[in-house]
This record gives sequence, C-alpha cells and structure tokens, in this order.
Amino acid sequence: VSSRSRDTRWVSYVRSDVGSSERVSIAGSRHSMGGHSIAPSGIVVNMLPFNAMELDEQRNLWHGQAGARVREVITYR
Repeated sequence: VSSRSRDTRWVSYVRSDVGSSERVSIAGSRHSMGGHSIAPSGIVVNMLPFNAMELDEQRNLWHGQAGARVREVITYR
C-alpha cells in the first residue's frame, strides 16, 4: 500500500466513523508536556505508522509523513 493511499484511508475513517463533533489529536512520539495537545474525552491517532519518506533528487525535495521521527529523517538515505 502506498503511503499516500494510507493517508487517505485514515482521513476517510476519521471523517466517516468519528464524526465532526469529536475532537481528534494526532500524536507521534508524544512529547506533549502535561498532555495539553490531547482533548479530554477525545480520540488520539497514532501517527508513527505513517513514517514513509521519499527524496525527489531531481527537484532536491524531501517528502515525509507526520510519523517520521527526527532520527529517521536525519539518517534517511
């Protein structure tokens, strides 16, 4: 499954199954001090599986998903 189709799947899930009245937070390594980025009674989406990266060498552009950790970015390629 390509990284872009995985992105689309989770967005579709949140829109259809969670509903617009729910509060949704995204989380990677969870460095929130005191949990201030997580809504009470809200839903937390673990973004760590969304860590695909690609480098477009022709345009000198790096693309990374929200779950990519700093150490993975630094050591990419």
